[in-house]
Amino acid sequence: MHKAFSILGSEKDIEDATHIYELFGTKVDKKLMASIAKELRIEKEMVKYGFA
Repeated sequence: MHKAFSILGSEKDIEDATHIYELFGTKVDKKLMASIAKELRIEKEMVKYGFA
């Protein structure tokens, strides 16, 4: 999961991240994910693609 969220740049990366999130969404630490998104400065992208 780290790889899929670490580089949200290409369409394939976003598709992979979305698929992983759908599979494991209930087990994802959403607070940690939000913290990492903030550090990477990708909060808007997280919201855009439904991860936040």
